[in-house]
Amino acid sequence: MRLLILLLPLLALPASATVYQCLHKGEISYQDNPCPGATPPLKSPPSKAATRSDTLADIALPEPSIPPGPPRALAAGAEIVLVSGYESETRQVRVDLDRPGKRVLLVLSSYHAIDWLVVPSARTQLSAVLYSKTASDGEASVKAGKAARYPVTLPYSYEADNKHFVQILAHLNGWFGRSSVDSFHGAYSLARQVSIRQPDAPNPMLTLQGPAAQNLPSQLEFGLWNTEQQLEPWTVNGPHSGRKQGYRDIGLQTWDETGKVMYTLENDQLVRSERRSGKRESFALPGTFPRLSWPTALAYDTRRHIVTLSSLGGEGLLYRFNARSGKWLDYRSLDNLDLNALSYDAKADRYMGWSSEGSLVFLSHACQLQTTRRILDQLSGFGRGYDRGNESMPRLALYASSPEVALVRIEAGVVEQVWHYNFNSGKATLSYSARQP
Repeated sequence: MRLLILLLPLLALPASATVYQCLHKGEISYQDNPCPGATPPLKSPPSKAATRSDTLADIALPEPSIPPGPPRALAAGAEIVLVSGYESETRQVRVDLDRPGKRVLLVLSSYHAIDWLVVPSARTQLSAVLYSKTASDGEASVKAGKAARYPVTLPYSYEADNKHFVQILAHLNGWFGRSSVDSFHGAYSLARQVSIRQPDAPNPMLTLQGPAAQNLPSQLEFGLWNTEQQLEPWTVNGPHSGRKQGYRDIGLQTWDETGKVMYTLENDQLVRSERRSGKRESFALPGTFPRLSWPTALAYDTRRHIVTLSSLGGEGLLYRFNARSGKWLDYRSLDNLDLNALSYDAKADRYMGWSSEGSLVFLSHACQLQTTRRILDQLSGFGRGYDRGNESMPRLALYASSPEVALVRIEAGVVEQVWHYNFNSGKATLSYSARQP
């Protein structure tokens, strides 16, 4: 007789000190005592924080498989209410649910451990409570009368425009086939009492799909390199071919006007590679130039055949290289302005950058600063690509042709979002989202 024993202290199972999932003759059972033949359980240390490649927002569509969760029937006919925060003002947080005649599935998540007290009104049917905490600072607890309680593994998120919120929705969708929540209460520090009396107004930010992209009559077209080193034509509304994934991640690379010569950065040296012959040349910075601190982007001036390299750190610098002579020209200070994306606009004969503060930066062809425009607050759904406050902004690619610019976010080979910005109107619009049909 073969016996498979799985210890699941963190998966979604009815709450108890330790719950065991036992597999015997193809049938799964849950019990409070160890499975026959099991060794004593081990308490593992908390897992490391997820890296970018671990997160749902970074993985190519469709979403990866979600670990087994609570019974699917818990959400049948139920409103889903999510309460989430980093910490709480007091160790105990009381959640009052007043949804007369409604069935409610309550989801609780936090970073630090919280003692939850769930109090439904007399006519509110509490289907179950799912609860999770991230830190290793003690155990969370839930008092919810006779309602079933399920410890689960979920991140916390006190704002909807955050990748961790998207991860929560992805898990709920995998477990229950529900791609949105009906009510969301988030706070960095949760108050000692939270009251839920009404569902939230319809809001695309509370859905897995996110904000809707708008189809625009833009004339702007650009190309994105796929993993087969072929240039895929795009508009701000999407790819001509329908290909949504399998693209080169945004990084330190640019191409000449023919698309036959690529410039990259390796070991702090500019590398020129010819596609057909495979010939490679490296060009180190002159010893008289400031040391390269944190290189972020490359752009190619198609009029003058100049490669420009941007670097963060210190005052922020731009380094210029003559592609025809194969020599470094000079460098420019940006006076403490950090760029993490750079593009050459041949139509306007200028550079455009994206700052670490969420602004478009306009530079002359000689890399002299002209002006900046902060548009971060106009980029609908931008926050869903990272954990604001704990991570740097996602890297963007810019494709400018005055008076328009496309801002493109690529993660793990998937073009996740495209925003269109018009210099004349000063308006930014989400024009493409991979999460929409």
